[in-house]
Amino acid sequence: MGFDRLLSDEIYIVSRSGEETGPVKASVQGDKVYVFDETLVIEEGGKILRTLPNGKCESRTILQVDFHQAPRQMRRGTHFKIITRKDSSLVDPPSKTTINITNSQGIQIGDGNVQNIVASLDTLAKAIESADVPEDQKADAKQKLKAFLSHPLTTAVLGSAAGKLIGML
Repeated sequence: MGFDRLLSDEIYIVSRSGEETGPVKASVQGDKVYVFDETLVIEEGGKILRTLPNGKCESRTILQVDFHQAPRQMRRGTHFKIITRKDSSLVDPPSKTTINITNSQGIQIGDGNVQNIVASLDTLAKAIESADVPEDQKADAKQKLKAFLSHPLTTAVLGSAAGKLIGML
């Protein structure tokens, strides 16, 4: 089946400056719009307009534009995936929530992966320091841990926590 059969909607793309392009063949699927014309300029903050069968015009704000290049061996498939929000929707977009916690211990927000890694590495550094082994073995273990924590990938994952741990060694 060709992609043209999937493009059952006609839309107009309006840039942030108000320049209108269209009609453009597209596939509107909920908050996603797929366009297979790679020559178009589509920018976040612009609008997508679509005339509905009842004659009314639906307006959507473009939130995100992703370009997907098809593999070279495929003749077609390169497209834009556009994430939108319908302007007339009465459903509020998700908002950020602020949580203030005071005088508490053991509170963790998020999935805990980095916090658990940092806690484990902190425990490891303290165990090395308190181990009943010669000082040169402790120094060697600390140096290897510092090298691990200084690696660019480790610092990218752990962020500033890696520097804090290096400072403890």
